[in-house]
Amino acid sequence: MFSKKSWWLKPRINELEITVVTDPIPVGFFSITEGLKSWLRKARNIGRNLLNPLPAYLISDYRGHPAVTRSIVQGLEKLNVPFTYNPRALDDLSQAVVVLSGVSALKQMIRFKQQGHIRCLLVGPNISDDPGSHEEILTSPEIDRYITHAPVCQLIGRLLPTLGLRCVPWAAGVDLAFWCPESQRPRDRVLIYSKQNKGPTVPVEPYRMELERRRYEISVLEYGSYSVDDYRNVLRRSKFLVGFTRDETQGIAFAEAWACDVPTFIWSNSEPTYLGVAYGGSTAPYLTDATGAFFSNVNDFTELLSRWDRGGFAFKPRQWCYENMSDEVCARNLLAIARSI
Repeated sequence: MFSKKSWWLKPRINELEITVVTDPIPVGFFSITEGLKSWLRKARNIGRNLLNPLPAYLISDYRGHPAVTRSIVQGLEKLNVPFTYNPRALDDLSQAVVVLSGVSALKQMIRFKQQGHIRCLLVGPNISDDPGSHEEILTSPEIDRYITHAPVCQLIGRLLPTLGLRCVPWAAGVDLAFWCPESQRPRDRVLIYSKQNKGPTVPVEPYRMELERRRYEISVLEYGSYSVDDYRNVLRRSKFLVGFTRDETQGIAFAEAWACDVPTFIWSNSEPTYLGVAYGGSTAPYLTDATGAFFSNVNDFTELLSRWDRGGFAFKPRQWCYENMSDEVCARNLLAIARSI
């Protein structure tokens, strides 16, 4: 459940460590536009709920990329760090600011830094799907660091070299209290996770047939067709996950599986592209020997299954997630970047 304490608590400005922003502060011109946007959002949501309700996985109290914003806000809360999230007044703005999304919010924060209200300005990772379309704003000298996932840092270095010099790898975390195994549930199946929204992967059926040949019970989830609870419930019953996606900037769904102590076997795309540009991306950028393995084709997959059946793996996905991708770890990593400036 979303905690609103960061919205209404007002520590003195010198006590605040950082401010998390996805929308402009409603002052000046933005007092009109943000009020209007808020009203329009409410009207849209009422109409949508009546005519065409959003699937559960898209409903969130967080703005921007909900999983990223949630991780930072809750990670800072768990660390007991004084911060504000989308403050409503300039007095509630700290000297260090991270703009997670929204070009309008970024433009406002750049202006505030020019006016001396901000000392440190971090930006990313969800400002724009196409960094090149906002080159002028993203290459502003007021931006101290652009935080995003390691493969995207490489791409930004090619598209916007001046910004690439300020790009720092950073990943969002997962809530280990929510994404956790349940000991009383038997792990009696394999989960096939298919994400085809970025374009088709290899056909999934041959891999399903191999699992059936080995008499595995199978569950299949198509990206966008399930709720968060659906996903967690099936993870808690899964021995391992078999994932198909064109590429991932981070792969939060895989980290959620690792937090549930479910290792992942992920199809490896040899030619991932972003905006039509080939880059050093991956279908699971944070996959390690502790959390799973890649396969390229059916023969690779068959060998992985044979090794699994022989007990040839010593995966420790939840432990890895606890050490590297919890909300607390990722919030601490963000603070370290801000404090280094």
